[in-house]
Amino acid sequence: MEEWRPIPGHDGYEASSLGRIRSVDRWIEQERTEGNIYRRFMKGRILRQTHHRYMRVYLGHGVSRTVHCLVMLAFYGTPPLGKEVAHSDGDTTNNHIANLSYKTPIENNADKVIHGTLLRGETHYRSRLTEQDIRAIRQSALSNVALAEHYGMKRDTIYKIRIGRIWSHV
Repeated sequence: MEEWRPIPGHDGYEASSLGRIRSVDRWIEQERTEGNIYRRFMKGRILRQTHHRYMRVYLGHGVSRTVHCLVMLAFYGTPPLGKEVAHSDGDTTNNHIANLSYKTPIENNADKVIHGTLLRGETHYRSRLTEQDIRAIRQSALSNVALAEHYGMKRDTIYKIRIGRIWSHV
């Protein structure tokens, strides 16, 4: 059974236990070009969700929010200090309330490692290096400046790779 609850801080919107967001029937005030204000009835509807790593909805006036955060806000309120929303099964499109919980970033990242969804190394969408490149950088006798020029990276990035501050999993 689907249960709907209002989303605190987002008047006129509700989240469902199945991970859907809807606007509710409401009257809104709008201003005409002449400057006079009139009231208009807006029929509620289920909002279309878009997928950009996480499911998002557009709430109007340039505001878009992630669905999992809105669902948790409606059912459990604001997150406790130092906690974030986590997907229990690792599927960012599954926003059922039973699949969501508040966890610390460390707990959430540990889950991502278990699910294989942690974006690090070559799987990160902004990665320009491969694990083979990392091994070559660490074994190279060339200077950081020469390696940075060769790989098109900053010298500081090469330094951090060599000392294991980044790409530490390789």
